[in-house]
Amino acid sequence: MRKVLFFFAATLASMAALSQTTNIPYNLHFTAVARNPTTHNPVTSQVNVQLQVYHSSSGTSFSPDTLEYCEQINSIVPNAFGEFSVTFGTSSALLCSPELALTNTQWNHGNMWYVLQYDTLGGSLTPIDTGRFSSSTYAFASHTAEQLVNVGTAPTTGQTLAWNGTSWSPGVNPWNDYMIAEDQEGDVDGGTNVFQGWQKRTLNTVVSSAGSAISLNATSYCIKLNQAGTYYIRASAPAGNVGSHILEIQDSTTSATYIRGTSAYANSASMNTVSEAEGIITVSASPITIFLNHYTDNVVTTYGLGYRIGTLGTSGALNVYSKIFVQKVN
Repeated sequence: MRKVLFFFAATLASMAALSQTTNIPYNLHFTAVARNPTTHNPVTSQVNVQLQVYHSSSGTSFSPDTLEYCEQINSIVPNAFGEFSVTFGTSSALLCSPELALTNTQWNHGNMWYVLQYDTLGGSLTPIDTGRFSSSTYAFASHTAEQLVNVGTAPTTGQTLAWNGTSWSPGVNPWNDYMIAEDQEGDVDGGTNVFQGWQKRTLNTVVSSAGSAISLNATSYCIKLNQAGTYYIRASAPAGNVGSHILEIQDSTTSATYIRGTSAYANSASMNTVSEAEGIITVSASPITIFLNHYTDNVVTTYGLGYRIGTLGTSGALNVYSKIFVQKVN
């Protein structure tokens, strides 16, 4: 079987494969010339070409330690001058094995080398060219993504970076400062809405929390936002047979409304509906204290502020009425 020798003519014409962006093709394009090693005449018969990509442990010579990618393309027909072009990465069916896909190649390891092999149809593969991949001009710019520039104070473990308009600074991990608080009761209804109008909803139990930015006063049923920043808040509260009702998140000192909830309606003894309030509160300097204020049209004894569900199995009753989630996001 006559063997074929490839001389790398144009070598790497393009290498559009180094981004996780889905609209960039994962392709490696080579142009080469096939010549008979004895006569040096151009080879015009069909050939098979295999490309392997390795990470090399040496920076100056080829010392392969990890095979990153392997693909073989068959039945390539050179032109009358023995020249042909081939694009790897176009079909997963041509991979040497599924895990050696071009999309899995760890280019960020650097020091990547290629091994080009060939055979005439039915012959054995023979390495004929080995070389180190070089960067394209635009890859020099993409390398800067590995570096953090304009960083002020270095972040600590668990912190994120946020852009403050001029530089990067440690941001807030939202799960470092949050609180979930509820009105938890035993085998009782939510209570009488003793006023036709506004009444403060109970918050007596912290279900889950982290950090020191948010705290609950279980006696006054108030939430204190202790630090300057931006807070995401979502709250809900039920009512039964009260007619129209609505929940608001208000300032405990000034009674100013920060967030107004959804309108709800419950007009029968068997009807229990929920008003929800959701929004953002910004604390500029001094801490603020907030509470849930609930407006109802009618006074309803015992269950006006929510129906109980009753005893749950052998564990006793646990009824949850008003509820709030607060998260410091910046």
